[in-house]
Amino acid sequence: MRRNARWGGTFLTPVLVVGSLLIFALLLIMGLVAFKKYEKRTSEEDGVAGRAMVEVEGGAKIVATEGSEPVRVADQGWLTEFKLTSSRKEPVTNTNLLGKPYVISFFFSTCPSVCVKQNEKMKSLYDKFADQGIRFVSVSVDPEIDTPERLTEYAERFNADTEKWLFLTGDMDYISRVGAEVFRIFVTRRGHPEQFIVVDADGKIFGYYNWTDASQFLTLQQDLTALASDPQLRANETPRGREKKTETPAEDEAAEANE
Repeated sequence: MRRNARWGGTFLTPVLVVGSLLIFALLLIMGLVAFKKYEKRTSEEDGVAGRAMVEVEGGAKIVATEGSEPVRVADQGWLTEFKLTSSRKEPVTNTNLLGKPYVISFFFSTCPSVCVKQNEKMKSLYDKFADQGIRFVSVSVDPEIDTPERLTEYAERFNADTEKWLFLTGDMDYISRVGAEVFRIFVTRRGHPEQFIVVDADGKIFGYYNWTDASQFLTLQQDLTALASDPQLRANETPRGREKKTETPAEDEAAEANE
């Protein structure tokens, strides 16, 4: 009986070792599969707000990050105008948009979640303000995919009148420059902030609004209501959302006390 027990133990030991190795290998394979899925999802959802982008043109850095604002580092001047192509295959410039306020944002059509939610928010604004003289502009940051034909299909998804809600595309390097130099935000291929930018009838930036923030989205609607009701209303020298924080008297007293 002892001999049989020893034999059983000798037999079971390698079986347990092999079984443990097989379980370890299976867990490793499952981990690799999960990592690949995460990596793919991350690449698809590139462009969540808050990323500081560095713009490149011809392999050379032309815009760097300093705080929340782009800073020019190349010798050439900043863009003050832009020319892109609409889903209707028509050229659109900022000069074409003068005369009426508009809301502009950046997106890409294959984004499975963030951009969909963003454009659902844009659609709610479009439904409320498009007939009050406010126009809407969405610029693709994946122009190789987002051809005019693709943007036409995307616009139909939101039942958008593409004369009131424009979907624009163009060259990616140029779109990055438009974002950084004209609208003072960082955008790159599949990378964009979660912001709506309001531009007044003279083409000046009225304000920046994070659409994921309920209070900012409410302020955005209040500002659009004001712009729609007062054709003479124009942007301040400093756009809303880019004001420098000023210390209150209480903060001043606290600072003095700490000294």
